[in-house]
Amino acid sequence: MTPDSLVLTSTNECIEAGELLGFPVFVKGAVQSRKMQGWESCVANNHEELVRLTELLLKLKYSSRGRVIIKKLVKFLHKRLAPNGFPMGREFRCFIYNQQILKYGYYWDGQDDLSKLSKQEETQVLKLAILASERLGVPYIAIDIGQLESGEWIVIETADAQFASLSHIPALELWNKLKDIRY
Repeated sequence: MTPDSLVLTSTNECIEAGELLGFPVFVKGAVQSRKMQGWESCVANNHEELVRLTELLLKLKYSSRGRVIIKKLVKFLHKRLAPNGFPMGREFRCFIYNQQILKYGYYWDGQDDLSKLSKQEETQVLKLAILASERLGVPYIAIDIGQLESGEWIVIETADAQFASLSHIPALELWNKLKDIRY
């Protein structure tokens, strides 16, 4: 459901990981990526860059918790770049409790024509998010869904919903949904 990924706990694993996935790869901590610092902070084009990014992330304990995730780089549909040059792909964050969508919203800040979903696209995004949550079996989770340049929708990643940013989701609406849950 996601691009091929590996979890690294040391720079010693970089050679094998690069050989298995090929380059370029997206590199992030187990908790958080460094997208806000730009493309070069997240993408390794060769072994040396992978070692440098892995080493940096492992030092950032709150971003990595001792684990770095590398993923085969895929190209998301996008029309604009962040000020740091990062492509702002067509991505949606879904908050899910017990395989039920609480709220979802466009991932990136600002206005973007790509933030609007047709009914068919909305159905595809939400079905994929629910399927991912069913496979994980985690009660409360945030799941990011993105559209590739080919038009296909994929799971980008999952996150602990307690720590995930809300993106375009109104906080009070999400909190009210959580408040109304019957345990």
